[in-house]
Amino acid sequence: MGMLRGVDEHELIVSLEYHGKGAIQVDGQPCTLTKYRVSTNYQTPGLEVATSPPRSSAGPTWVIETVGVRR
Repeated sequence: MGMLRGVDEHELIVSLEYHGKGAIQVDGQPCTLTKYRVSTNYQTPGLEVATSPPRSSAGPTWVIETVGVRR
C-alpha cells in the first residue's frame, strides 16, 4: 500500500496492489494463470490488470489491461 502524509498529517492511500494466481474464464473456458496483478492508483485515477497465462509458443507472456479516468 502506497501512502502519503500531508502537511496536516492526514494519511492518504495513494495506491493498492494485489498479487495472486489461480484461474479465470476466457471466452467461457477456464484459463489457469501463473501470475495475476492488479495495481490501483488513487492520486492519478487509474487501474492496471496484468495476467500471465502458462507459457506457450502461440500466446503472450503478459496480458495488460489499463483503465484511466478523465476529469
